[in-house]
Amino acid sequence: MKPIRMTAIGHRRDSDSRVAHAPKEAAIERRDMPLYVPPLRLLRFTAVSERTGLSRSTIWRLERRGDFPRHRRISVNAVAWVEDELVAWIRAKADSTV
Repeated sequence: MKPIRMTAIGHRRDSDSRVAHAPKEAAIERRDMPLYVPPLRLLRFTAVSERTGLSRSTIWRLERRGDFPRHRRISVNAVAWVEDELVAWIRAKADSTV
């Protein structure tokens, strides 16, 4: 059996110096993978208030009515909002006022 080396760009090189290309399935899988997935972030009340411009009582009132993203309890004495949900809410508000 001939020894096989990998080149820097992912091609196999047989011992007789011919380049054997990687299977097409591997190339397809790499293209389907997202390049960058931003991390999921939780925002505390101060950040939520700064981003929305809303007061504490307004945020809680809107949340009770179902008009604002729900908070998540992250510890016994702390809550936070999922950033993606908050950004989607802000975009929806910005789009509806136009």
